[in-house]
Amino acid sequence: MLITCPHCGTDHEVPADFMAPAGRKVRCRGCREIWLASVTVPESEPDATPLPGDAAETAQGEVLPPEAPAAPPAQDATENAPQDVSPPRAPRRRTRNTGNARKASVTSTRPRVMRAGLVATAVLVAITLLIALRAPIVRAAPQTARLYAALSMPVNLRGLDLSAFTSHLYTENGARLLVVEGAITNVTRQPRPVPALRFAVRDAKGAELYVWSAKPDKAELAAGETLSFRKRLAAPPAEGRNVEVRFLDEREQAEALMAREGGARPQS
Repeated sequence: MLITCPHCGTDHEVPADFMAPAGRKVRCRGCREIWLASVTVPESEPDATPLPGDAAETAQGEVLPPEAPAAPPAQDATENAPQDVSPPRAPRRRTRNTGNARKASVTSTRPRVMRAGLVATAVLVAITLLIALRAPIVRAAPQTARLYAALSMPVNLRGLDLSAFTSHLYTENGARLLVVEGAITNVTRQPRPVPALRFAVRDAKGAELYVWSAKPDKAELAAGETLSFRKRLAAPPAEGRNVEVRFLDEREQAEALMAREGGARPQS
């Protein structure tokens, strides 16, 4: 069955059982207007030849009142509601825009990657500077020398190396002596002054029992030159277990000079 919208003239194809006897409110899918659609039955043309007796009965007989039109059957509320007559639209499939999602994910993670790269670069630069400038750092903060030594990167500000270090006890003319031997090497390419040496006898717990100092045989070493030393201590402490040897700094050299003037225990 074909019905036409009176507002925009759009034709709509509907099933034959779609229309109610009294018509049906419908909504046009084209202009969205609502109108009452009904089925129009064309009137049959009157017969030119009247039936016998009809005209006479009508003219001579009693005029009957016209019959009241039959009341239209009750319509459901759903019939009064406007109906859409256009075919239903196919459901729209939702597609996931994976390309944009992936692009947004990459964009959001890019700043974090850049920050991590900058932090890693800064840490690498800091470590490089700490290694390359360890000598000036130790010179400005001597306490950092132990940290570098613990990291297997000892800092030698003097340019002198103590090696071949040994110590032993022996008896001479009935006297007990401690002998400490070793070598001093200039590890730089320039002449270096040789400071006094500091010797310390320690017990099993590491406590210092006796300390003395001694000057090396030469006050300066040429580049790459090595100087051996051999020092003795008379009547070393019986509780001594090991000996420590290192160079004296300026303050310790002044204190050692005063100590040597006060006693003559070390032999040579």
